[in-house]
Amino acid sequence: MSETLLNEPAVSARRPPKERQLEEVSAHVPARGREFVRPPFARRIVGGLRRRFDYWSARIAGRPLYDGVERGVDWIDENVVAQITAHGIQDESDAALLGQTIGTFMGYGLDDRAREAARVLIDGISTDALCAQKTAGDALILSRIAWGLASVAETLPDVNGKLRAVGDSLARATSELDDLHSHEQMQSLAASVGPLCRIARQFRSEPFQSAANLASERLCAIVAGDRRRHRGIAAWVGLAIFELEEGVEDQSRLPPVASQFAQTIREAVVAQRPQSLLLSDAARLALGAFTAPAPAADSLMNYLRRRQRRDGALSISRHTSAAQSAHSTACATLHFLDAAKQQAAAGFRSTATRAIHHEFDAGDARTSLVLAWAAALRSGARVVDVGCGRGRYLKLLGEFFPDLKLTGTDLAAQLLAEVRVDCDLRQGSMLRLPAARGEFDAALAVESLEHSLLPRQAIAEMCRVVRPGGEILVIDKHLARQPTSQHEPWERWFAPDEVARWLSPWCDNVRVEPLVHEVSRRSRPLFLVWRARRKST
Repeated sequence: MSETLLNEPAVSARRPPKERQLEEVSAHVPARGREFVRPPFARRIVGGLRRRFDYWSARIAGRPLYDGVERGVDWIDENVVAQITAHGIQDESDAALLGQTIGTFMGYGLDDRAREAARVLIDGISTDALCAQKTAGDALILSRIAWGLASVAETLPDVNGKLRAVGDSLARATSELDDLHSHEQMQSLAASVGPLCRIARQFRSEPFQSAANLASERLCAIVAGDRRRHRGIAAWVGLAIFELEEGVEDQSRLPPVASQFAQTIREAVVAQRPQSLLLSDAARLALGAFTAPAPAADSLMNYLRRRQRRDGALSISRHTSAAQSAHSTACATLHFLDAAKQQAAAGFRSTATRAIHHEFDAGDARTSLVLAWAAALRSGARVVDVGCGRGRYLKLLGEFFPDLKLTGTDLAAQLLAEVRVDCDLRQGSMLRLPAARGEFDAALAVESLEHSLLPRQAIAEMCRVVRPGGEILVIDKHLARQPTSQHEPWERWFAPDEVARWLSPWCDNVRVEPLVHEVSRRSRPLFLVWRARRKST
């Protein structure tokens, strides 16, 4: 990698030089766009002290602070998927764990790994054995298998036969749960709701939907009937409401019991201290807390992050057996990963309702850099802004380079609705971009990679949708500035070599450079810039 000067000229015969572009920007936009909404001074001081304490505590303990999701995914891949793939499914708990893993991996855009695990799962379970499942424990195992197969069914049609058999067995086992004072049976009911809804959606099946509705209503009756006792099942209700939201195609069609589940979660989060729960239950409760949403959800997630080991797994009590500990550790880690995704989604929803800075600024160094980068693209180039938000850079490019064919993608539909640019807008995650392989000539991501939770997968997706020889530009925040800056708890800032390392398998001529926030001020660089060219082969 070689560093480039920040003030290198933009070479393009068909466009004005960089200096004239900046003059035009200054003439058309105010010196400052809309200001960021800043929290009260006292809260900023307390937050800064807390961030510094967390940073130095982590450094002294030798514990990574910001890459918990990546380490968790790696641990699951190595200790669940790789182990079961190598040795085969040894028992029903292996099958259930692999099913849960498939659902989590699909949520993070790891489609290839999820499909590999699904093939291992369908080869390792017997349809005849599934038909014999009747007990509450059987229903719990079936629900996890069903969740995994239903998650991957749209991209791997081979699973549909096995999925239908699992769904039939799950519906039958759930209907035979008659002792609703049994904690195990309540767990099985809660774990079955989401998978049955998802199977009903996959097959457009009324019987499966009826089974899901029946399980939901019975679970709702339990938690409404005894407020003291329902706290013991609240963590599983958290799993139920998360999987209901994931399993229903149209959120407006969530069953009526979803609001009762949400109320149960809110009460449980307030009433229970995380330290009093099993770690896997705390992770399930966090799932529901962000889905509901519930107060103190971030505090619950912070507790889980503190319990994460250096290898990425969540620590489990030493008082459990080795087999139980391995299974519980994997379950807790998977639910932690799902909860981290829900936390980010909740943050995006709140961001969409806030008035934040979304106009381009003549004094912003990012503005001049994006213009200089775009000036080198060919006329009519297809450019995608990944994580475009309200379209600040789409507007910039559209005004100065109207010949470009612009596309914007973002996870939040509310933000896309506010884009005021005539371009192609697509809703979708950075981890699974809604675009074909090689569809674009260039891609840029400005302060969106930090929100992706699994940034190396987001980089791989950016590279996938850019043609060979196409250009990639990433601007994001410098890791060295994170401990002293206010940010969301899930944000991931970067060291110079990290993003370059993720780009290198896909790209040539990877370059990294620092970037200050304001052109007119001398200060420590807040941002890093990565430029790369997609490999020809």
